[in-house]
Amino acid sequence: MKKYKLNKDKKPGLPSKEAMAKQKDFGKLFHDYENFTKRPKKPIYKDPKYFFFLLVIVAVVYLISEFAQK
Repeated sequence: MKKYKLNKDKKPGLPSKEAMAKQKDFGKLFHDYENFTKRPKKPIYKDPKYFFFLLVIVAVVYLISEFAQK
């Protein structure tokens, strides 16, 4: 088992005033968080996989309607 050395007597230093002031823009911080967590969504017709899927569905519906008329 490893033995770890813990520095309990040292207190962590506070960030500088510039670093704190940089994080005080909560609007920008929230906007960056939203952009990081949300995936950009393409419209269904612009995504090649979904476009192909829609094309296959339309072809199947067309074939079913042609055979149903006979």
